[in-house]
Amino acid sequence: MTPSNSIQTRPVSASDTLISGLINGIVAGVGMLLWLLLAGLLEGTPPAAVLERFLIPSQSPNPVSSIFLHLGVSAVYGGIFGILLRWLPPSIKRSPLKLLAGLAYGLLLYLLASTVLLPGTNSPLAEIHALTFASAHLVYGALLGALTRA
Repeated sequence: MTPSNSIQTRPVSASDTLISGLINGIVAGVGMLLWLLLAGLLEGTPPAAVLERFLIPSQSPNPVSSIFLHLGVSAVYGGIFGILLRWLPPSIKRSPLKLLAGLAYGLLLYLLASTVLLPGTNSPLAEIHALTFASAHLVYGALLGALTRA
């Protein structure tokens, strides 16, 4: 019997991918939030005011609720990214191109938010400068692409 140098791996199930995506979405959401807090500080906006932008307009201002709401949405989008990444060819999933897929996904989320989800909702997120909002979504996508294993 000759020894094998190959490593046996089991296929990753869809549920494992989803759970991994949810966790990675939370981590990427924290990165996005830190980016927005830094941008807010550079603009002279206090951190509590930045966090309050994530609230649903009918909620009372509470930065802790804002954080959990943002991270919940980040987790869902991370899970979706994880599932979508499963459909890409293995050459992309295991290469630096995965980072580009994450950046494209972040840009897609920005476009979805700015053109479909936010207009007409009176959401305080619309107060965030477009370039800051877009760059925050790119940070989210880059982290998601870097973290996700498919």
